[in-house]
Amino acid sequence: MKLLVPLILAAVLLLAGCGIAMDKRATANRVNLLELKIGDTKETLRKKMGVPHRNEQYASDGKTTEIWFYRTSRTPDDAETDDEFTPVAMVSEKVIGWGRAFYDSTIKIQSDVTVKQR
Repeated sequence: MKLLVPLILAAVLLLAGCGIAMDKRATANRVNLLELKIGDTKETLRKKMGVPHRNEQYASDGKTTEIWFYRTSRTPDDAETDDEFTPVAMVSEKVIGWGRAFYDSTIKIQSDVTVKQR
């Protein structure tokens, strides 16, 4: 029992530290987003924002749209939800837009597919 209490305390402190690190990353990403420009190259995006948390790709009309997601907020529930990330979209390795509204109105609509039963 004496050993269990320090282990639990250490685990709590470690998890709290992870949250603080994520908050700092989210803040840095929000600041770095202000530096983005339409037409920035993929390499420029990586230099400004770093490695994305996750990414997606969509092919349509012979072109591939690549979306990189960066953490820009964090809720204390430790669940990763879409509203904690800002998407940045690229076509031909150049930034075409970013933000949830851009993603929802431009990218997500393009990827919606209706399958009809025969």
